[in-house]
Formats: sequence, C-alpha cells, structure tokens
Amino acid sequence: MKNVLRSAAVLAAALGLSAAAMAQLPAAPQQLKTLGTRSWIRLSWQDAASNEQGYKIYWNTTAVKPAAAGAVIGANSNRYYINSLTAATTYYVWVEAYNSSGTSAALNTSVVTTKQWTLDSAEVNNLSVPSSAAVPAGMQLYWHDEFNDLLLNRNKWSTNYYSTIDFKSGTNLSAMQNDTLPQPGIIMTGSTIQLITNDTMPAKAYWPTRKLSSIQTYDWRSDERYVDNSRGGYFEIRCRRSNTTNATTGLNVAYWLDSPGPDLKYYMEQGTTYNGVAGVRPRGQAFEIDVFEQSGNATTTGTTPFTMHGNVAADGTFQGNLTTYNASLSGQNNWTTHGLLWTAAGIKYYINGALAKEWSNPQQNMAPNHFMNILLGNYYGWSAGMTSTAMMEVDYIRGYQWPVSPANELPDNGFEYATLYPWSGNGTLTTTAPRSGSKALSLAAGQSVVQYIFLNNSQPYQLKYWLKGSGSLQAKIENTTQVSGVVKNQYLLNSNAAAAFSESAIDFTTTAEYTGHMTTVKLTLTNTGTGTITVDDMTIAGGGNGGSPAPCTAGGGANAQDRYITSLSTAGASHNISFTGNTYPAGGYGVYTADSVVVKRDSSFTLNILNSTNTRWARVNVYADWNNNGSFTDSGELLFSVGSARQDNSATVLNISRSITVPAAAVTGKVRLRVRCYDAWNNDPGPCGQADYTTTQDFFMQINVAGALNRQAMEQPVKTEIAATGITVYPNPVPGNNFQADITLPAANLAQIRIYNMSGAKMYSMEKRLVKGNNKINLSASVLPAGVYVLEVSSGGKIWQRKFIRQ
Repeated sequence: MKNVLRSAAVLAAALGLSAAAMAQLPAAPQQLKTLGTRSWIRLSWQDAASNEQGYKIYWNTTAVKPAAAGAVIGANSNRYYINSLTAATTYYVWVEAYNSSGTSAALNTSVVTTKQWTLDSAEVNNLSVPSSAAVPAGMQLYWHDEFNDLLLNRNKWSTNYYSTIDFKSGTNLSAMQNDTLPQPGIIMTGSTIQLITNDTMPAKAYWPTRKLSSIQTYDWRSDERYVDNSRGGYFEIRCRRSNTTNATTGLNVAYWLDSPGPDLKYYMEQGTTYNGVAGVRPRGQAFEIDVFEQSGNATTTGTTPFTMHGNVAADGTFQGNLTTYNASLSGQNNWTTHGLLWTAAGIKYYINGALAKEWSNPQQNMAPNHFMNILLGNYYGWSAGMTSTAMMEVDYIRGYQWPVSPANELPDNGFEYATLYPWSGNGTLTTTAPRSGSKALSLAAGQSVVQYIFLNNSQPYQLKYWLKGSGSLQAKIENTTQVSGVVKNQYLLNSNAAAAFSESAIDFTTTAEYTGHMTTVKLTLTNTGTGTITVDDMTIAGGGNGGSPAPCTAGGGANAQDRYITSLSTAGASHNISFTGNTYPAGGYGVYTADSVVVKRDSSFTLNILNSTNTRWARVNVYADWNNNGSFTDSGELLFSVGSARQDNSATVLNISRSITVPAAAVTGKVRLRVRCYDAWNNDPGPCGQADYTTTQDFFMQINVAGALNRQAMEQPVKTEIAATGITVYPNPVPGNNFQADITLPAANLAQIRIYNMSGAKMYSMEKRLVKGNNKINLSASVLPAGVYVLEVSSGGKIWQRKFIRQ
C-alpha cells in the first residue's frame, strides 16, 4: 500500500499537482441522460460532487470537444437544455463539473435531434397525477405530454395555429403559407403549460381585436401530423383556467379536435366541390369536435359546452352544429379532467372521470374515421393598452388506444379486460377453462356480442377464432357506411363447437374509403345453436384471399307486421314471375325462390308491386345486386324509391309499376332483386341489416348474355393474339388444354372470370382477387369443345371481354 501511495504522489508531482489540489477537484457528473427533439436537446445527470462551482456544457456536430464551453451553469444543477438546434442532426455533448481547482473528467455522449417523439418509459411509469377512471379497460397510453420540460416539445406540437374555419375565411392565409403566423404566449413551469393572453403576450394579435395562444398536433403549412389518431382512442386533459375580471369579453378557452388541411376537403361534404376541391366527408360526420369551449368568468361560469360541427351546404356555407351539449361545470378555475372517447362505435364525453354524454347511435354515427388535429387554445377580445390576463393551464394531455398491431388488429381479442367492453351484447366473460389467459367469452343459446372496429380500407383480412362447447357460432363481418351504418356487404362463417377447442377462419375484404381513412367494420358473434359455447383467442390480421361476400340479409325487428307485398309480377322479360302473398314474412325478411325473372343484359322489363294497406305509412326502396357482390350499395343498385317522409303515402307505395333496365355490365347468373319498406317517420336504414318498422323481401333475376354480345363476338375478326387494354389471351388459338390470360386492372379488386360460348351459355366461372396492374391467370380449356368463345372479366363495376378460339 505504501508503494501505491508513493507512486500516486510521484505521478501527481509529475503532473504539477499537489495532493491538496487533487482532492479539491469536483467529482465528475454521472448517469448522463438525453432527449433529442427537432429543436432542442435535454441533458440530465446525477450531481456527484459536493464542491463544484458549476458545470460546463459543450456541444458540437463532430466528435471533437470545442475549446470553449457553450454554456456555464451554476452549482447543484442536474439539467440543461441546448436550444435552437438543427433537426435530424447528430450532436456530441460533454458535461464537466468545475471549481477553482479545475474541472472534472467529462461525461459525454451523442444524441440525434430526431423529429419523431417517443414515449419516455420512466415518465410513463411515474405519472405524477394518475388519469381519471374514464380510461377504458385495456387501453394503453400511446401518446402524451406531461409538460415537465422547460421548453415545448416541438416533436409533439406546432405553435402555428390554423384551422379549417380560418382557411375557409382566408384569415391569416398568407401568414400561414409564409410561416409568419403569430406565435402563442407560453410559460412552461416545469410541470404545466400556461397558455397566456394579455397586453404583452402574445406579441402579435391573431385577429385585429383578439389575441390567441394555442398549440396543435398538425401543421397546415407543412401538412405534418404529429400523432396518428386515425383509429381514435381516449384523449384526456387535466386543466384549469383563470382570468382577471376585465378579461371576460370574447374569452374562450378550448380543447378541440379539427380536421386537417391542407385544403377544405374535410370541411366540404361528399358530392360537393369548393374552389376546385372535392369534399370527402359524408354528411353528418363531424369535421370539428369541441370537447369544451368555455367562455365568461372562470369563477362564476357554470356550463362547459361540448359541440360537434358538421353540416355544410354545397356552396361552402356552414349550416349548423350536429349537436351541442351544455354540461354543468362550476369553478372552472379548479383542476378538471375532460375526456373524449372516440371509437368506431361513436363518441363519449367525460368530466372528472364520469360519463357526461354519449353519441353512439350506429345509424347516426358522427365519429370521424381519419386523423384529427388536437388543439389547446386560449383567446379573448383585446385592445391595445388593456391591462388584463386570461390563462389556460394544462397539467397533462394523454392519448390511450387499445393495443393492436399488424399481427392482430382486433381490440380485446382474448376477452381479458375487466369488462366486456369494447364488445357489447348479452354474452358474458367466463374464467372457466379459457384456451389462454384468464378469461374467455361465453355465449348461451341465442346470445350474441358485437364490436365496431376501425380497419384499413380496401384490404384483405382474415378472422380467426377458437371455439368449444355444444352449440354453434355464426361470425358475421359487415362493412358499414360511415354515419348511416348502412351495411355495404357481409361475410358469414358458421362453425360447430366440439368438446375441445378448434380453430375456424374466414377471409374478408374491407370496402373502399378515401385514401388513408379507416373502414368501419361491425363484427357480430352469435350462438345459433342450443348449447353454450366458449370463444377465445380471436385474431384479425391482414392477408388471406379476400373472401367472398354473402348476400346481405335484413331483419324487420318490431312493429311492421301489417306491411308487406301482396303481389309482385313482371312483364316483358324473357320469363316473367307472378308472386302473391298475404302474410308478413317471419322476422321481417322473406326470400322467394320458387321462380326467377329471366332477363338479358341491356334489356328492360316492367316490375309491378302491390302492397298491403298499412304500407301507406312507409316508404319503399327497390334494389338489384347487379354485380352479385351481396351488398346492394354499389352505383346504380338502388333502382328507385317511392314515398315521402312523415306522411300517408297511399298514392305512391300501394300500387307501384316501374320499368327496369338491366345494365350491359351486369354479371350473368342469378342475382337478387330486393324490395324494402321502412317507416316514413324513420331514417332510411339502407338495404341490409336489422331495423324496426321495416319489411324486406327478396326475389331473383336470372341474367343472361345479350344477343348483341354474341353478334359482336362473331363479327370481330379472330387474330392469333388479341392485344388490347384489359385482357390478352395466348396462345390464341388455344391448341391444348391450357392457356393463359393477361389481365390488367386499374386497382386491386375481386374479379369474376367467365367463359361463354357463342350461344351465350356459361362454360366456365371462377372468382379471384387480382392485384393492381398485370395479372397472369392460368386457365383450363379441357371442358371446351372446339369453337369460338368469349373470355369475360368483371371487376369494380367494369367488364372486359376478349374472344379466343379453342382448336
């Protein structure tokens, strides 16, 4: 030991240091942690010294430590922010403790100023204030801001306030486009954010007589989305507001969601165009949700309004709110939590963890199916020189979602949450012998559960589940229309349960929506047997072959027993039918299979319908499933509607006669003709699904190839290879049993591939999901006698035909 000490003394002497000087150097900082954002870096460390005078901070874009410190801070510090940095850049940092004797060894690392925010696990696991009881069971925190930093995290927020209404009015449009918008008045306390409006903050007014301090999760100029909430979720803030007594005029403190830009496509409704921009929002869907927009004096105001905006005329005029609810809330200068639960099933509003109001009517679903901009703001009437202050202070904002992934997009797929939600229905959770985990779903005879789900649009999926018991299960997957809930198409799978768990699967395809929007899918599980069954370990994941939709069914529910068809006949078809009836179909849905109308493409026939006397209190829709995809919702499939709202329709619905034209593009084979009546005082339920006060009856049409097709095919010269947009057949003539078709589609879709002889008889048929662009399909000619044939491909409402010769 003496030798060691002697060696240390010799070394110190060689370095020109005394033992006393060595003892006076501060200990180096420890455990350096960093957070890199697009504009600043946060450094935090453990202060290991007791004799430091302060800390020296260095940073550089190379690994070379600068000669001079970029910042010098006081003793007992353990955090520093390096500000005004370049985004997407690697910075090298050094932290040293110093005193009069010198500096400690440097603690150093590198950090990237990334533009992407990430969850801080330490912060997530140690939330200073827990969220309210309104957070749905099973949801997990996926985005939040506790506002614990001394600078605003620009990876989560834009300070460039702009909204749909501002764009519509042109307010500050040039400033938005040129990145010169007024910036908010913000004070970061280290645990909250204060959005301030007073005589000096913000420095510049947003309107001539109104100031605004706001942050948001979308930037109109760059079209950047700071958080993906396209699947909805639960979003909660804890906040309070205050104001001086002379700062109440025009005061609004708000937490709201707004549709993104960079234009007015979300403001305008489908079927309308404004300044060259086509609307994409269905009427009745909210383009703005004000979770609250509080006004007046914070200490005396007793209400907090919740509002959804949505009705817009074709010329862009705002027509009014979809709904407004004035919740009671006094003492708005006290901390309060406000929660928005936004799911595929609707909207719910919570105050301090308690449900205040919900909007969950599946036939009037106002919930958006796309990304929404989240805004926090404080604004009020202002004039220069006025000494007044208004403040919105936010403790936290937290976003929760059910954990889903590409491997499984079904929330609560194993029924492991504390309650049945997000499922609804009369099924129950059971802890008796689940396949995995601690729970499973139990369905007694006749019981069912339902869940509405957001899935990616126009995508093939596969549903899988495990089943056991003594009953049978029907899984029904319905693609629904936004707002109205009208079923576009459905997929059905019936499975018999056994004593041990067994797996069942069904492929399906979601219907199209605007690019990037979600499709709302309704999943129903029904025990159609007589025993009890257990369901567990469900999966919905992308893949499969797309599946084949089943004809959508309809149900009458209650109160329509005296409304039905007494006679339906046709005239002018190749073969006509004549149906008579005098009873209400069981369950409000009947299918007539004894005979079919036989028609040809591009021909017409007359449809005659007589209805029971009390059908006069209803309206009637008649549909034809021309493309035979089971939905009745494609273009041209609503043949006609009769009757008016809220009146006696005796003159129009009791005796109906209409000419029906079969489209030239209609598929050949047997398709459904649907007649549905619904109460004149109710909304149109669409062609599918259960609805009270409705009666639905199906008939069939046998559609054959028109003679014009045969003549055209016979008159067209036969070539060795027919090269044309759509289909190429080769070799042509076909010498053997196999040949190939090259099929080019403008978009991925399900296609029907058929071969007809020159008499119009169908010789071959298959259904296949094709990709966008070129598809090579191997076909068999083994069942085709020598002759001339027509290959037909129908997809997405279009038909391609090419002739070929079988040698």
